[in-house]
Amino acid sequence: MFSQIRRFWLGSSLMWGLMACTSTESASPPRAVAEKKDPELMSTIHGQPQPEVWFAGPVTAAFMQAKKDNKLVFLYWGAVWCPPCNELKANVFSQKGFADLMQAFVPVYLDGDTEEAQIWGEKLQIAGYPTVLVLDAEQGEMFRLNSSVDLAEFTEAVQPLVGKSQNFAHAAQRVEQGKPTPADWKVLAYADWDQLPQKQVWTASHKLKVLGQALALIPSTLTREKALLSAQWLSFAAQAPVEGNRPPAPPVAGVKKIAQRALDAVLNDPVGIRATRVFINNQAEAVSRWLYPQAKGPDFASLKARWEKAASLVEADPTVSIDNRLWAVYPALVFNRLEHPGTPVPEALKQRVQKAVARANEQAKEPFSRHAVISGAAYLLRQVGDAPGARQLLTAEAEKTDTPWYYYSSLAGLEQEMKQPAEARKWAEKARQTAQGRASKIQWITSDIALNAKLQSPEQKAYLLTVTKEFYDLATQLSDGFAGRNRTRADTVRDSLTSFRRDHDFAQLFVQYEKRCQQLQGENKSNCQQHFKGLL
Repeated sequence: MFSQIRRFWLGSSLMWGLMACTSTESASPPRAVAEKKDPELMSTIHGQPQPEVWFAGPVTAAFMQAKKDNKLVFLYWGAVWCPPCNELKANVFSQKGFADLMQAFVPVYLDGDTEEAQIWGEKLQIAGYPTVLVLDAEQGEMFRLNSSVDLAEFTEAVQPLVGKSQNFAHAAQRVEQGKPTPADWKVLAYADWDQLPQKQVWTASHKLKVLGQALALIPSTLTREKALLSAQWLSFAAQAPVEGNRPPAPPVAGVKKIAQRALDAVLNDPVGIRATRVFINNQAEAVSRWLYPQAKGPDFASLKARWEKAASLVEADPTVSIDNRLWAVYPALVFNRLEHPGTPVPEALKQRVQKAVARANEQAKEPFSRHAVISGAAYLLRQVGDAPGARQLLTAEAEKTDTPWYYYSSLAGLEQEMKQPAEARKWAEKARQTAQGRASKIQWITSDIALNAKLQSPEQKAYLLTVTKEFYDLATQLSDGFAGRNRTRADTVRDSLTSFRRDHDFAQLFVQYEKRCQQLQGENKSNCQQHFKGLL
């Protein structure tokens, strides 16, 4: 949840771009389809740091090797274009000590665009990029790691698991029983609570309850761990009031006292500030709106001063990543927007953001760091009204990057925001056409469908038919076209096209492609059939 704001760039930027209209083609007749094997996608893991470290072979074989060697499986699941994934690669996977640490594991690098990634994603209840898991040889989950860490923090998080005496479920259970062990605290502090599996068990209220119990039990001497758990509690508490579309409400007195103690744990000590740097950079708005919805009064002013001081420490800390230092300017933008809604950003603040972006652009020299930094830098420029600067940054990066579609989609969003629909269509079309990788292609096509389904014109209908056909052509050829994240995208396509069920051309297209489900296997087949039930 700490980096929740960062995860919307892809979806929102591509959704904002309108696509150019093209002539439609009739759907091909039903036929048996064989998945096309792309040697580049199947045999090469694009953007993999230290490839010699990772297990060479399918995931099933990795579990077999773990059982043979009496080791655990360390599994990374991500995408080459994903900024938080590249932050993890830059700060952990490409570092020298990572290889030594992985000797205690069977490390699996599961790129989301490889053949078995989405099948395993569904099996392991993985939804977001990146996800980092530690599993036993029987595929039992022991730990889901928060990916916003450096190598030292990563080492602290996984070392307690090496002897197989620790796992998240047991640590959380001991907290609920009031009997945590000293070894539990690092596992709980570095866990990714936002992406815990078993959503029916780990509801928001359950997470708040366990985190609250942890805060009551953790020794005060564990500054870093207490700060991390406090930040997790604040994140969930601040988001809880708006669940179910209910209007936010300030916390009751008892909860507010817990919140103040949690804020003290985060903001009062440089150790806690560094540990919770991603929370500090990204959650100022959620926490401030929850505690002080009017953005007024001495208590709000105090929170603002403390938060901005903490952010300035992050910005000045040479030991944190380039991306973390860049995003340390964001809380100042948040507080300015809360106090002065609808007004232009002051020139001094605009210049501060521009300087931070220029510094990050200059410092991020190697590919992983640039993938982690540039799209966020452009977003920050847009927040201060510097559209030309954002446009120049994105255009320059798209010309030299290996994932240009990600920056094209950001350019589409920028131009749509600037009310330049022709430019937006150009960039959005280029993004969809250049996207590489099975799951990535499906994701970008889906965004295009979701956008154009809202438009009403004969030209847009013709274009929408063409893009819908492109989606089904690809999805029904893949062994995972309706699995994992791809299944989620298929759900979005179904929801977007529901209003076209009675349209003759779309109805005919749905009938034709539904027959292709018969050529698929297992859950992919049943998911495909279920998809079309909502359209026929």
